[in-house]
Amino acid sequence: MNRTKIEWTHYTWNPVTGCLNTCWYCYVRRMEEKYGYSRLPQFHEDRLQAPRTARPGSRILVCSTADLFAPWIPDEWITRVREVVLTRSDVTFQFLTKFPERYARWGWPWYCWLGTTVESPEHVDRLEALARLPNLRFVSFEPLLDDVAPGLQAGMMAQLKWIIIGAITGGRREAYLPHRTWITGLIEVADRAGTSVFLKDNLRRLWNGPLRQEYPEPLYPGRLSRLEESALCDIPHTVSNHKEGEDGQIFE
Repeated sequence: MNRTKIEWTHYTWNPVTGCLNTCWYCYVRRMEEKYGYSRLPQFHEDRLQAPRTARPGSRILVCSTADLFAPWIPDEWITRVREVVLTRSDVTFQFLTKFPERYARWGWPWYCWLGTTVESPEHVDRLEALARLPNLRFVSFEPLLDDVAPGLQAGMMAQLKWIIIGAITGGRREAYLPHRTWITGLIEVADRAGTSVFLKDNLRRLWNGPLRQEYPEPLYPGRLSRLEESALCDIPHTVSNHKEGEDGQIFE
């Protein structure tokens, strides 16, 4: 598990790596071209237990170099990851996928934030599968490649607690900066719905003034409806032991 420069999380945890998506803008594809990183999906047994040593209160992005819920990922891999997730209700696990319909095949505890990526209007339909989940739901509009706000149906944004907006990461970012009106359009819809907004640092060049970098209010079992509680796993609150160095570094 690694500390990360991704602004909206603390750690990345990659027990599964590799992705068969063909997204032209993906930084993982550039890692493959530059460093020989393999895009073939792989399960890393030696990384599986890393969250057990994380500082309580940490946010952990799961599988930043893979899509854990893609159709080519075996059920067993997801189940193994989930088993570790169930041991740490004192941290937040953040998941992102282009296949949110697969979330529902597993019950995810309340401290898991379930997200999907929407880069352009043709992918807005991913929000439909996300809306059926009882967890804290969020969308990453990163990279924002087109004007998505006009395609959001009434009530779609109201189903979300959080949106992240960003540009392409890496060397192509200058050529593909999103239009400012695309960003403000999403912010306006979010504000009407009461959804928290996080603007990534890579938007700073086209944004005058401070960036909005908000976080959603976490869900807790006592704040969920009875229906939502019944849809989530019945998970006891457990805290794992962790070791911390003098400089605050968490040992895996």
